[in-house]
This record gives sequence, C-alpha cells and structure tokens, in this order.
Amino acid sequence: MDLATLLVRVDTRTYTTVEDYVGDVARIPAAMQKYITPAMQREDVEALRVVSAASALVDMAQALVCVCWCLFVCVFVLCYVHGFALDVHVGCT
Repeated sequence: MDLATLLVRVDTRTYTTVEDYVGDVARIPAAMQKYITPAMQREDVEALRVVSAASALVDMAQALVCVCWCLFVCVFVLCYVHGFALDVHVGCT
C-alpha cells in the first residue's frame, strides 16, 4: 500500500469500514520496508525519517479511531441522558 492509493481511496469514499482504512494505513510501513532496507535506514537519514513518518501515520490513524469512538460514546450518553433520539448509521457513507 502506498500513500497515493490510500488518499485516492479516501477521496472516492472507497472505505466502508474503519477497519479497512486502518488496515491499509498499517500496510504502508510494511510496503516501505520492501524498498528501504535496514542498511539504508542506518546509512540514509532521510530514509529513516520516511520510515518513522510512516509509522507515525499508523499511530495517528489508530488514535483518530479512538478519539472518534470516545466522542461518539459521549454524544450518545448525552443524548440518552437528555432524552434525545439518536439516529445511528454505522459506516463511512
């Protein structure tokens, strides 16, 4: 998986589940490892930065999912406490 493909899939709303999106994000560092060897990482500072940035992207995607779920739960609880109906649709449509 590469970043350009991921962005096209986001822009075209290809992802139907959060798991699909996070799974593709997690594949980016693995794909980079095919092209950037450990020897390159030791010798080339820029290669090391690219691998580090890819790993940080995975961490950010997972954190974003956690934050979204926390916000969803908070809104759901507040609506429930105040008696509002909450129409819930699961998915990224």
